Amino acid sequence: MKQKRRKLQMVAVLVAALTMSAIAEIAIAESGKVKSITLATTPTRIPAVRPDGRIDTPERPGFRVEILRSAGRQCGVDVNFAPVPWARALELVKNGDVQGVFNSSYSEERTAYGAYPMKNGVPDSRRAMTAYTYGLYVHPDSQLGWDGKTVTALGSDKKILVEEGSVAVKMIGQAGLQPLETARYPNMVRMLAEKRAQGMVAIDTNVVEVLAKEPQLAAHIKRLAPPFATVYGYVMFARPFYTANSELVECFWTALGEIRANPEYEALVRSYNNGQFIE
Repeated sequence: MKQKRRKLQMVAVLVAALTMSAIAEIAIAESGKVKSITLATTPTRIPAVRPDGRIDTPERPGFRVEILRSAGRQCGVDVNFAPVPWARALELVKNGDVQGVFNSSYSEERTAYGAYPMKNGVPDSRRAMTAYTYGLYVHPDSQLGWDGKTVTALGSDKKILVEEGSVAVKMIGQAGLQPLETARYPNMVRMLAEKRAQGMVAIDTNVVEVLAKEPQLAAHIKRLAPPFATVYGYVMFARPFYTANSELVECFWTALGEIRANPEYEALVRSYNNGQFIE
């Protein structure tokens, strides 16, 4: 009996000791063929996915989960998900704890550890995960202005809320503003509504998703026109993983682009967004 209990304890310790990177190694069969991949992203992009990777509503997991799994099936791999704050997602890719991350805009800094779909030396937008806009949001009493080129009426307070680790940090710095980095979108929106910053530069669809869950905040923020920036978001794979599995990754990117080009994709997205096409 004691021996059996000791064995169970050893199994429990072994399971507890497994890290994401170890799990990633298990995903590779003895033949060396990759059987599954894990992609990290922020919880707002995959709201049905729990922190442990399980899905609350497997019959309706979200359109992003659906298309990524479909691309995986076409290329012979299962796709799992890790919902974490964005800065953490990038760290997981850097450390090789997950195989990829989405939606990552292209940046030279990230190419040191991440791989993007490329064509003729530039990112191949036809194989992107999405195209999305950043908006400049303010609270109703803010005097900030935006004409599409310059942010005006800042005064002495130049703090603008941005998602930690996102490309918006660089955007804000280049505009001569001070980024106030925050890990999670709900916190960003609440802070702006509470007037703890003059403005917020955020992905529009993420803000829409936050307000859908916390509609009481909508009256306390507003979006200035035009969009602050329009960028493409990609599934960025860890560079060592791409080097070792380039054929698989290229297949995945191509399959994803073909799925998004299919008219059925728009219908799928609308089915999740009350008839609206919001990626």
